[in-house]
Amino acid sequence: MKWLQKNGFFILLLGVVSDFLTPYILNLFYPGFNPLTMYVSALGSDDSPVQLAFNLWSIISGCLMLLGIPAVWQRYHRKTPLLAVLLSLAIAFFAIGDCIFTGVFTYSAETGPLTVEMLVHNLASGAGIVGFMVVPLLLSIYFRRSHPQRSRKLLIVFFLSTILSIVSGSKDLPLINQIPVTYEGVWQRLNLFFLYLPVALLAIFEIQNRNQRKE
Repeated sequence: MKWLQKNGFFILLLGVVSDFLTPYILNLFYPGFNPLTMYVSALGSDDSPVQLAFNLWSIISGCLMLLGIPAVWQRYHRKTPLLAVLLSLAIAFFAIGDCIFTGVFTYSAETGPLTVEMLVHNLASGAGIVGFMVVPLLLSIYFRRSHPQRSRKLLIVFFLSTILSIVSGSKDLPLINQIPVTYEGVWQRLNLFFLYLPVALLAIFEIQNRNQRKE
């Protein structure tokens, strides 16, 4: 556990970068995959030539993020225990929901009645995205006095990720699912960028702070 507390932010950053790069690498091996109009989940669907690689990669990325949680807890639990709990839960929700569960319960490319596997996939992915969505809000509140400019930037990221999550997931949301949305793949990738960004920056900041303390 001490080793994870010491190196957890490196592992967390590795997990985030790994999951972010997955679609950009694997779509090179999927002839006919259109990143402008197709969701990332299509890479792990039952008709994808990279299904096994995508699902395994997602599970591994999620496990790496989970291994980073002890470092997050160790960093914040003494001064702000509530923040430590909420950040840890947010990362766990994404790692388990949007990485591990979606890697196990795969996406189906066939249209038809909603299966249990697809229901679990969609619910887990949604819960994971909500987990990462609240990270910039939590950090914005945390930095509002010590770093007000950073706090404002994080708040902007929170609103951007919220809006992009609604747009990219509009087909599955009541009331707005009739609004025509084109280039779903673009919206989803923008959404993922702003979801990953706060967690990646948090890990980078903590790694830099630790290196400075060593000096």
